[in-house]
Amino acid sequence: QLGLDRSVFPVGAWTRRPEGIFADVEEFGSAFLVSAGAISVFVTAKHVVTKLAEDAYSVMLISPARPRRWLARRVRKFWFHEIADVAIGLIHVPEHARSWLKPLALDLNEAPARMKVAAYGFPNTLPEVRLEQEGSSVRMHFWPATSEGEIVEFNAERSLLAKGPNYSTTCRIGHGLSGGPLLTRARG
Repeated sequence: QLGLDRSVFPVGAWTRRPEGIFADVEEFGSAFLVSAGAISVFVTAKHVVTKLAEDAYSVMLISPARPRRWLARRVRKFWFHEIADVAIGLIHVPEHARSWLKPLALDLNEAPARMKVAAYGFPNTLPEVRLEQEGSSVRMHFWPATSEGEIVEFNAERSLLAKGPNYSTTCRIGHGLSGGPLLTRARG
């Protein structure tokens, strides 16, 4: 892939009930780190986490060094942009995982039409339920995906599906890719 396994992660909600902890894979999206430390900052789409912000068990899953092994980190705080589909969240990262994480740099410059871009995230979330005599267990499998395309236009105010500034692209953005980064080649 693009080597983003240290920067982009699934984000979603786990609900604690008397009979156990539940996760709805339809509610998972993607998020990306913009700073890494004891308290790390991530960015995602507001529509991915608005419902999750009310849930005490909203989580971001990070993968500290071992492929396909995830460490659930509870989201400590969310902030939402008033208009744009942008949310910022905070998570606590254990010391052993901090040096492994690689935040992405945000580019606030307007991207021109026809610029090549790639959307990256986790649209392929699959639950695996095991029913056993002693009880049941659920494993969730996350596989990242990339959708390449180009910028069609920048919408300064709003578009059909989004309030606030946004880009129209030819990338196929499916469920789970929402909230992940739109990547361009580094400038300069």
